[in-house]
Amino acid sequence: VVEIFYSLQGEGRYIGHPSVFLRLAGCNLGCPGFPCDTPRAIDARRYSAGWDRFESADEIIESINKAILLKTSVKPKHIVITGGEPTLHFSNHIFLELAQKLLCLDYKITVETNGTIDLDFEGTPLLREFTYAMSIKLSNSDELFENRVKPSVINTYAEYAKECFLKFVVNKNNINLDIYDEIIGIKSLIKQDIDIFCMPQGSTREELEITAKSVFEFCSKYGFIYSDRIHIRVYGKKDGV
Repeated sequence: VVEIFYSLQGEGRYIGHPSVFLRLAGCNLGCPGFPCDTPRAIDARRYSAGWDRFESADEIIESINKAILLKTSVKPKHIVITGGEPTLHFSNHIFLELAQKLLCLDYKITVETNGTIDLDFEGTPLLREFTYAMSIKLSNSDELFENRVKPSVINTYAEYAKECFLKFVVNKNNINLDIYDEIIGIKSLIKQDIDIFCMPQGSTREELEITAKSVFEFCSKYGFIYSDRIHIRVYGKKDGV
């Protein structure tokens, strides 16, 4: 576990909702053209000494409760499991026990994923109860198409999950017809109708300010759902918010 903290969800369908964030370590993609905004979650050589290793689900729940009490006395309804790529841990018995307990505590679980890891929804039915925010990587990530777009995986999520949507990061320089065609091309691979969110690239207020208007107009023109990144608007480049 890289970090556990309480904040408001900063992006996507549940933007603004009070949430606890559980950030897990590791990722299966490198994205050389699109540096990760949370390197502490993927660079084991530099950061693994600061990662927490839990021996039980109850220990993690205790840490979640402590994170909540640091900021509020009101129990939030949402847990956001993020990374890195959190689904790498979804066959771990401690994670599965944790997920079951969180669902029993009436938390709504959102998983922020790149949508490339095949999950066993039939063998592990509780995985169906999550919302999957699939941030599919575009060509500007410089990942090979076959590594970043897995139609069978995306369709499995869309078929089995309680809720899922696509989320794309767009910058001012790549807003053009090619990016529209790329997004629509990915959507065409999905059998179910699924919402598409686009949000501006940027890890600082200044970077968002440069990009946000162009992405807003892009969404307006092509009928996508615009998502801001309010945690960056409020705090800038700061961890744990």
